[in-house]
Amino acid sequence: MTQNEHTVFQTNGTTPENELRPLSTVRRPEIVCCALAVICFINILPNGFTNDDNPVIRYNYKITEPNGWDDIWLTDYWSESGTSMPNRDLLYRPVALTFYRAVYILAGTNAVPYHICCLALHAIVTWLVIRFARLLADGNAVPLVSGLLFAVMPIHVEVVASIVGIGDMLAAGGCLCAVFAHLRTLRCSTIYATIGWRVIVAVCAFAAMGAKESGVAVLAVVPLFDLYSRLERKSRDRITVESCSPSFPLAILQTARNCLYLFLPLIAYFGLRYHALGGQLHQRPAISKTVNLLVDAPLWQHILGVIQLWGMYWTKTIWPAVLTTAYAPNDTRLATSIMNPYVLLGLTIAAGLIGWSIVAWRKGDRRIALLTAVLLVCYAPTANAFVLIQVFMAERIWYLPSFTIALLAGLALRSVSNHQLARIALAIVCIAAVGRCWVRNTEWRNNGTLYASAYRDNPDTATAQLLFGQWLSNAGRHEEAIEVLNRAVQIDLGYTDAHRELGLAYMRAGIHDGALHHLSIAQMQIPGHPPVEQALEEVRGLLVASSHERLFALKKRADASPEDLEKELAVIQLLHELALFDEAIARLALRESQFEDSLTFQAEYAVTLNFAGRSDEAIKRYRQCVAMAPDNPQLLVELAMLLMERRREDDFDEARSLCAQAIKTAPNDWRVLVCHAEILYLQGDTTSAIRAYRKAIDSLPEDAPQRNSIKQRAKALGG
Repeated sequence: MTQNEHTVFQTNGTTPENELRPLSTVRRPEIVCCALAVICFINILPNGFTNDDNPVIRYNYKITEPNGWDDIWLTDYWSESGTSMPNRDLLYRPVALTFYRAVYILAGTNAVPYHICCLALHAIVTWLVIRFARLLADGNAVPLVSGLLFAVMPIHVEVVASIVGIGDMLAAGGCLCAVFAHLRTLRCSTIYATIGWRVIVAVCAFAAMGAKESGVAVLAVVPLFDLYSRLERKSRDRITVESCSPSFPLAILQTARNCLYLFLPLIAYFGLRYHALGGQLHQRPAISKTVNLLVDAPLWQHILGVIQLWGMYWTKTIWPAVLTTAYAPNDTRLATSIMNPYVLLGLTIAAGLIGWSIVAWRKGDRRIALLTAVLLVCYAPTANAFVLIQVFMAERIWYLPSFTIALLAGLALRSVSNHQLARIALAIVCIAAVGRCWVRNTEWRNNGTLYASAYRDNPDTATAQLLFGQWLSNAGRHEEAIEVLNRAVQIDLGYTDAHRELGLAYMRAGIHDGALHHLSIAQMQIPGHPPVEQALEEVRGLLVASSHERLFALKKRADASPEDLEKELAVIQLLHELALFDEAIARLALRESQFEDSLTFQAEYAVTLNFAGRSDEAIKRYRQCVAMAPDNPQLLVELAMLLMERRREDDFDEARSLCAQAIKTAPNDWRVLVCHAEILYLQGDTTSAIRAYRKAIDSLPEDAPQRNSIKQRAKALGG
């Protein structure tokens, strides 16, 4: 850092931090903080590959095979990762994958070198945070406090303890390095030096975006620091804040012109991304509220949810009592009013930052406004405010924005950090944070410990049950796995991953009819997943062989009496049980002219089309059934639920209308009540949804099998 560059970032009219003697005696905060960053996470070294580490690195041919280099840059992040699905989260992270492959070439599948890289990268980012603090303040007090807090934040465990968290650290490091390099261009004396540094900025910016999507914030962070630098130079030249204000628009124009070259890495990244994602620029929306609670939320609740999420991340930063890979809907249930504690906290913090920025700006200190703006733009890509991402709450998202929080804390504490009590409090905070990190690090030891901790902390979330049940199944504990995975399915009947894993668990346990049922549902919901198709074909073959004689006899009876609908439907039902849906549809098509006026036949046809994954045709057929029997509550509800699963434009409005019609016909029917509860939940009225679920439970006999499923669903929502 040059002397001129350092001087530009000082604030006129403030007390120099080098007067804070107690902390300024630490001559090299970089050494202390980077060492603490390593110590805080040193016990991750015995950990293995956990969670996403396995499909992304260990079982990904793009990492392990010699011909993987091209596909790293030309295909999406999850393609051929071992769990790729037709509706997978469309991500593009070639820089992160390149890093994993480079380490694999040197270390193979030994997890220790990867964890060493995690420790090194976190220490490097901590060092960069300290360098930023030096840009913003004299002395060692602010750099030391900022570096210590960033190094030991327990919320960072979800990044540093996970090998794929390298992507988050690369994005943060690339973003910060791009800013430093850009500020260097402002001091260059020759055009060649300027071009050279701008090339470095472009490379760092591309690396940030290519490591993780949140790195796109670099395109706003660099201009913000450029603008700040220009305004500070005016202040340094003794132009008053009042006389400087009219030139603020001009400074913005100068910044925009000076940062135009950032379009080069932007075009390169998004061009490659567009090609790799098959003509798309962002991931598809989440298919279920189990994945993201903001799915189908009305605008007013979406806004509350974004503020609520902001408050939740601040809570995890200040009080990280629970850190997990899966949050229960009850823990992250969407706010229904401004009085939600997280919404209130989010609004309070936002108002505090804005107020602090205004007061400091009036005093000639623009640092708070700068850091607040940087915090917002770093968080915005993952805030679910503009584009829904495939997760509602995930602590790893906070890694990049948190560097500004550490800097803000350092500036806020600069006036008291020379007091004895303040130093003791800071030491206690650091020790407590290190202890919390060490405890959480051990939970990342392997998939068993990680998923067991998620299940322990959030036993009512479908995601935690899926992960833990999957681990139990892979460990050979099939009965326990089936019990846990069944609860996941009961909470969300549309949770495809849970149906798939439950089907595989049944298959491993030798319960072929249960395996066939849930694998068929998974195939119906998301057709074309090779592992599901392969398992389905295997189980189907076993069951068809054992039911061959029965099927042959039923077909013979039905063919001998083509006018007998009951005999034909018996064949169709058995074909359903064997997941031979194409054959069932073929038989239905042959008989349609004969039974086209039969409501029972048309309803069976609709159900078969739905199980075959032909939802559009099923909906059309259901509409015909409703036209034939507009007061049939079962048909109304089945069509409404199918429309809510499809989620096209106007589908929800039609589903709501159908449900209202069913309520008029059969207000106490448990199926109608469950459908009404689902609609209330999608509208954001969780309290009313729980009441509807309870009413549905009360309407069923004590021994009804549906009672437990509805109880699990209501319990997951907090009922």
